[in-house]
Amino acid sequence: MNGEGILEAYVENKTPAAYRIFWHYGIGKGVIAIIAITPHP
Repeated sequence: MNGEGILEAYVENKTPAAYRIFWHYGIGKGVIAIIAITPHP
C-alpha cells in the first residue's frame, strides 16, 4: 500500500445498518483494491 492509507466509503446512505467498503488505490493507474465489505455496527 506504499503509505497511501486505507480509505472508507459507505455503500448506502440514510440507512441504520449501512455497509462500509474499505479500499486503497492499487498498483496500476485507475486500479482500486477492495480490502473488505463490512456491516456498520
